[in-house]
Amino acid sequence: MWGLSLWIALISLAVLFANPKIQGTAKIVLHSLASLPFFTLVYLFIVNDDSILVVAANGGSALPLKYKIAATWAAREGPILLWAGLMALLSLVYAGNLEGEDDSTSNLRLRFAHGFTALLIILAMNLKPFELASEGQFFAGLNPLLQTDLMVIHPPLIFFGYSFCMHLTFIGISSYLQNSEQSIAERIYPVARLGFFVLTLGIGLGGLWAYLILDWGGYWAWDPVETGSFLPWLALVILSHLRTKPGSKPAILYQGVAISTGALSLFATLVTRAGGVWASSVHTFVQSSDATPPSTVLGRMFLLDNSDAGVEVISYLFVLFLLIGIWLTMARSYYSGQKPGSKIEFYFMAPIVFAFLAALFGGQIYSGISEVLIIVPLAMYIHSYYLSEDFKLNKQNSTELRQKLEGISHVAVFFIIAYISESIIALLCLCFLVPLRSAKVVTKQWGWALAGVTVALSSSWTGLVDVFVAIALLLLFITPWLLKKDDPDKKQTSVFKLLTKKDLMKYTLYSTVVVSSTYLILTLVILLSSIDQVSLEAHEVLGSPFILALPASFFAYNFRKSSPKTNQLVILLTVSLSVIMAIFFPENLGPDSNEQFSEYINRGNIGWLLLPMLLVSLPGMTKEVYSQWKSKTKSSKISRWAHFVHLGLILLLIGHVFSTTLVDRGDSSHRITMVKDEMVIVGDYGYMFKELNLESEPEVGDGYLGVEVEIYSMNNGEESLIGIVNPGTTRFDSSGFARSEVDRHSTLTGDLVFIFDGSQASGLMREASINGIDSIELIRITVYELPFSHLVWSGWVIMLVGMLGLWYEGKLTSTSKDHYSKDYEEE
Repeated sequence: MWGLSLWIALISLAVLFANPKIQGTAKIVLHSLASLPFFTLVYLFIVNDDSILVVAANGGSALPLKYKIAATWAAREGPILLWAGLMALLSLVYAGNLEGEDDSTSNLRLRFAHGFTALLIILAMNLKPFELASEGQFFAGLNPLLQTDLMVIHPPLIFFGYSFCMHLTFIGISSYLQNSEQSIAERIYPVARLGFFVLTLGIGLGGLWAYLILDWGGYWAWDPVETGSFLPWLALVILSHLRTKPGSKPAILYQGVAISTGALSLFATLVTRAGGVWASSVHTFVQSSDATPPSTVLGRMFLLDNSDAGVEVISYLFVLFLLIGIWLTMARSYYSGQKPGSKIEFYFMAPIVFAFLAALFGGQIYSGISEVLIIVPLAMYIHSYYLSEDFKLNKQNSTELRQKLEGISHVAVFFIIAYISESIIALLCLCFLVPLRSAKVVTKQWGWALAGVTVALSSSWTGLVDVFVAIALLLLFITPWLLKKDDPDKKQTSVFKLLTKKDLMKYTLYSTVVVSSTYLILTLVILLSSIDQVSLEAHEVLGSPFILALPASFFAYNFRKSSPKTNQLVILLTVSLSVIMAIFFPENLGPDSNEQFSEYINRGNIGWLLLPMLLVSLPGMTKEVYSQWKSKTKSSKISRWAHFVHLGLILLLIGHVFSTTLVDRGDSSHRITMVKDEMVIVGDYGYMFKELNLESEPEVGDGYLGVEVEIYSMNNGEESLIGIVNPGTTRFDSSGFARSEVDRHSTLTGDLVFIFDGSQASGLMREASINGIDSIELIRITVYELPFSHLVWSGWVIMLVGMLGLWYEGKLTSTSKDHYSKDYEEE
């Protein structure tokens, strides 16, 4: 009976697909019916209908109402239905024509949205969310780590952020296919800004969950799922800053980056849902039964293609490849000046059809298909240009024929790269090679070349390709510049000449887009290489130069009215100081500064590289926020909130360096053994284990054991009690799991975090159950001192406030002429 809700949702989406502009009550009813399966599942969890398998496995009558609701997205079925409901909500909100849209463009955008929502419903149908439980089955219930308040809101916000990204993708595709480029920025920014806020809030709450609940001792650990959600966030950063780019801003840039937000959201979902692929993640669900899985991302995904979960994974991969294909088509169409000759939107029906067949006949419909999906982008690319009616070889002049043959060479280059490295690296290279090589003047397309060079270098750094392959990839992108002949009539200038005020402003305004883009590529490549082990060192070490560039550009912009020589001198001296301190005094930043990231680089090196420039940029950003707040011009209303976001980012990064970069959470020196009523002195603090507290009926779980620890400040040998913490462990009998309960003591300079590791938490609970709490005279606890951790959370809140203000003011102010462009043009 409950399964009928899935068919009702599909029928309603079919009606909306046929008539996207349906009005009145029918519009609200149809969009609501698309969300019906999710709310049906929520209802079943609330009433704890344990005749339904997913409810029996993840619910529980003793759970508080909020955790019963949260249990809806604890397994595979619920999150898909949640995502479908959120997609339907956005389709309702943006059901009218957006800025500059005509009816045909709006209808196509909404049809894409409804089609993707239908795909999600079909994928959920394949997983049988309303399947009945069998008699005598035993289930452990809701994962103990999910029985927290933050898990009630964090996952929905992440999927809501992904929904915004998918809608941005459909805006980009529809505007391209309908040749509707007018007001593309004004069309995109209201959606992008609100999605940016939602995704920032969701990621931050996930970090807060890790900080308060998990035994990480921090908010960020570069777990693959965390890193995956960071990728669309970075794409939104790029999209939000395209307006700051000096010079022309063609629609292809807005369309391409908008499409990338959805593509990266799909990739992030793949990371989460394709367990066994990223074996290093603590978030994954699916595990491969193969004892020796392939060493590549795509190879491991292809192992899943004949399972029910694999149908979902391969479907996302299918759509992702389609988005890459449409980007290749768009890029060559724009940069070569040719129009595509086919209706490529019909390709997007394929994953819906395959998923529907899988729901009817089983996951075996996908068996064998996944290995050929890699050619989908190439097929779209070839079809659009070579099999269309416009392709008449005998009517082409030599230039057009060369462009046609060049397109074929792109496909050949893909197979060569895929053969010598990996298919996914080949696809990445192709995404940047096509717009570069299709341009009439290749040497003007330095941005695409830089992106390709970043792929080559980061692939080599992370070990995805060997050095010789990386060199070949580099040559592929930089050859036009190596072969470029100097213009004899062009006046030669000294390469050592200081930048003029206008030059400095231009590079400053370029920096956010360029740095964010290259950092995104680096992060993506590191994630692709981290399928068996989280590469914390690669993220922190390789990412540090990119992070360093941001505060330097902020400083140059905020002091744009000063002498450019002075600004360049300050930046040069600050970076020089960073290098000197990093080389000669790396250990001066804290007890973990000497811990190695790699053979030659330790935590102190990275800390000193970043901190001086971040601190130098802080006063200027504060001044800029204040001056923009005082200004009454229209452009300043947008800029004041943008700089508010930047101020929050600087504070967050300073806090990140102190509380994450400089703290080694795997170092055994943070584990302290305490004997009851005896003082243990570590650094400037003393700790004393006083007593244990046993609670038999906690809010969640079956028992709680807390430890009272007194904290003393040690000044010149004199001890002074400054606080009491109560870390502990909660017992969950059904799963045999003991969850560590983190506690912290906050000071003006940061937090002291107290955590029981998993083995200690289980051991304490077992000892107390067998021999009573009086038998416990010794505990082992992990203590992290996190200097300036408050800056992470205050910076995050400031960013959120700024993003909300930016979205609100953006609704009232045109983005076609902004404060940044005005600054550049006045120079």
